[in-house]
Amino acid sequence: VKFAVRDEQSAVLRVEYSLDASRWRVAYPVDGIPDSRREEFDVTLDDAEAARSIIIRVTDAMNNVATAVAEIKR
Repeated sequence: VKFAVRDEQSAVLRVEYSLDASRWRVAYPVDGIPDSRREEFDVTLDDAEAARSIIIRVTDAMNNVATAVAEIKR
């Protein structure tokens, strides 16, 4: 699953994802460290995981939190 997150005001601090509303897992940006206002991600899901949706939760340096949900198509 490839996606990008951005924040107009401050750096992206933490990105987590959840499959079908299960436990939260940390996602690391492609460049290895979340330190800018725009970050790209490439999360690999195991073939064994038959998840139908992914929830992405982003926290910025000012402690603002945003979430997004997407359907997983295989």
